[in-house]
Amino acid sequence: TPWEMRGALEEIEADGVTVVVVRA
Repeated sequence: TPWEMRGALEEIEADGVTVVVVRA
């Protein structure tokens, strides 16, 4: 995923909506 940065960000795409989850 293009949003992924050092495994800290996770991009979840559902129903055409992109949700970016920050993993602590």
